[in-house]
Amino acid sequence: MRWGLITDQLNAETMDNLLPNLSKRSGEMPHAVLDWDIAQYHTSKKLAIPANITRLPLPVYPPKTNCVKRV
Repeated sequence: MRWGLITDQLNAETMDNLLPNLSKRSGEMPHAVLDWDIAQYHTSKKLAIPANITRLPLPVYPPKTNCVKRV
């Protein structure tokens, strides 16, 4: 399933509204895993993470995805 949000503001409050909606929209999927970077609004301690969502943090410095290092 792919689902997104278009907004003019990205902050912890926006994420706090997104997560419950994503949790409800997951439909027949019992669990969702979100690949998230370390943006401040992704790592806020204020976020209420629903039980059926897991955040999978991306590495701070992923060398295999850095095309300059491959050259």
